[in-house]
Amino acid sequence: MTTWQVKTTEHHLLKIVKAAQTEGPQFLIEQGKITAVLLSNDCYDKLTKKSQTLYDFLIHSPLAEAEDVYFERDKSSTREVSI
Repeated sequence: MTTWQVKTTEHHLLKIVKAAQTEGPQFLIEQGKITAVLLSNDCYDKLTKKSQTLYDFLIHSPLAEAEDVYFERDKSSTREVSI
């Protein structure tokens, strides 16, 4: 984990940006506490990417075209539950 003092970041901004791109998130410290994190665009995109729906996952699965995989729906009636 790389940390930087906020008051010195303006003098090292290019270095910090390059470190975020090559080393990962860069933590900015002010008064001994992390106040901000600088991320590369790739890292940000991974964090904010919308996850797949279950349907999309199943459709794009390598097993989607498999002929020897069968899924059958359980057609039994619902079970009785006492409340």
